[in-house]
Amino acid sequence: MTLIRNTIVFLDTKFFREYKPKDALYRKVFDYSKNKKINLCTSYICLEEWRTQKVSHLTKIMQDMTQKLVELPATNFIANKILDPELHQKFPDNKQIIDQSKSGIDVFAKDNNLHVYRPREEHIWSTWSAYFHGENPFKGIKNRKDIPDAWIFECAKDALSDEVHKNIHNKFCIGGDTTLCDAFENLGFKLITLLELVEMLEKEEAGEIQEPKIAISEKIENVEQQIEEAEKISLLDALLAKTITATDREIYLRLLGFVVALDTPSHDSLINTVVSKGFTHKLTEACAVILSSSPEPYIKDTGSHYVVGNKEICEDAAERLTQEIIDLLEQA
Repeated sequence: MTLIRNTIVFLDTKFFREYKPKDALYRKVFDYSKNKKINLCTSYICLEEWRTQKVSHLTKIMQDMTQKLVELPATNFIANKILDPELHQKFPDNKQIIDQSKSGIDVFAKDNNLHVYRPREEHIWSTWSAYFHGENPFKGIKNRKDIPDAWIFECAKDALSDEVHKNIHNKFCIGGDTTLCDAFENLGFKLITLLELVEMLEKEEAGEIQEPKIAISEKIENVEQQIEEAEKISLLDALLAKTITATDREIYLRLLGFVVALDTPSHDSLINTVVSKGFTHKLTEACAVILSSSPEPYIKDTGSHYVVGNKEICEDAAERLTQEIIDLLEQA
C-alpha cells in the first residue's frame, strides 16, 4: 500500500520533546506534511506538555542569567565597565514568555500543516470511565498520572474518525510512552520511529515501493459497502460505541430503556432495577451520572427522579429490552 497521500501519522509528546529545528529528519517529515504528502496530527495536550516544558526551561535560564548579571559587576571589574547594568531588565518577563510561547506554537503548527485535535466535551465521559475502570490508556484504576494520556488517547480516536482520514489506509504513531503506545495500537495505529517513516517515504519516492493495483470496480464496491454500513448505525448504537467495556454498554442500554418503562422513576428505583440485572451499584450510578451530565442529556436528572432526555435513543433502548421490561412489569 502506497504511503504518499495515503498516510496519517499521530504524534505523541515524545516527538516534540526530541524536536531540534536543524534536525534533518524533522525537516524532511515536515516537508512531506507541508506538501500534503502525509497527514500529520496530534493532540492539543501534547503541544501543551511540550510548550510548558520549554517555557519552564527557558524561564529557569532567564532567572539564572539575571541573577548572574546582577551579581557580576560586584566581583568583575571588566564586566562593570563593559556590560550595561540594565541589560537583564531587557529580558522578557514570565508573562511575555508564556504569551509568546502560545503564539509560537500556533505558528509552528500552521507552518508545518499540523492538524491539532482539541479536547471535546464528549471526551469527559470516556476519560472518566476509563479512569474508574483502569482501561486504556490507564495503567490501573484511578491512576491520576495517566489523565493527560487519556485526553491524548481520545484525540487520537478523533483523528481516526475524522472524515478527512476516512479513506486513508496507513495509520502510524510516533510516541514513547509504552502504555499509551499500546493503547494507540489497539485503536489501529502502527508504532513507527521517525527514521523508519522518513526512510519508507524516501524509498517510495525513489520508486522502490510499488502500489498494488486495485480494479476500479473493486474500489467502487468498497466505497458503496462503507456507505451502506454507515447508514445502518443508529443513534443508540453510536452512543453505545463510545463505552469502554461490554458491561458499560449493557448498563447504558438498561438505564436508557428502563427510564421509559418505569415512567419517571426515582433515583433509587432506576438504579436498583438495573442493579437487579447483575450489575454493581457503584458502576451503575457512575453510568447514570455520565448519561445525565451532557448539556443535552440522554436521561435527565430532576434532582430526585430520572426522565427521558433523548426520546429516540431511550425508546430504541426500550424496544430492544422488550422481554426484560415485560418481566419487570409482571413482577411489579
